[in-house]
Amino acid sequence: MSGTRITDQQVRLYMSKRKHHSQETKRRFKATTDSNHNLPVAPNLLQRDFSPARPDQAWSTDITDVWTDEGWLYLTVILDLFSRLVVGWSMQATHAHGTGVGRAAYGVVSPPAGSGPDRPQRQR
Repeated sequence: MSGTRITDQQVRLYMSKRKHHSQETKRRFKATTDSNHNLPVAPNLLQRDFSPARPDQAWSTDITDVWTDEGWLYLTVILDLFSRLVVGWSMQATHAHGTGVGRAAYGVVSPPAGSGPDRPQRQR
């Protein structure tokens, strides 16, 4: 590794001497779950067992919002719980129920045709 190692305190000192400041954003909480409804709830198929025996047996997803110069974007990532590799992702400008990132990310991935040693390995 090239370069000089310095502590965060040294960085703070150098930045303040040069009148540089980090851009701070106001943290805000965005509620994304509405549990007060009479709609059906999906069954818990994993039962907190996050260690499947083979690839493509269980996937997990997460959605996060990312601030850009052009506004908020919503990133959905799908992970294979066996390999912990990303099998699909999507970034969209909307977070609307059923039409935004979740549906778009689902279209990005499809389970492989087969499994076993002849199946190509995903790149890390």
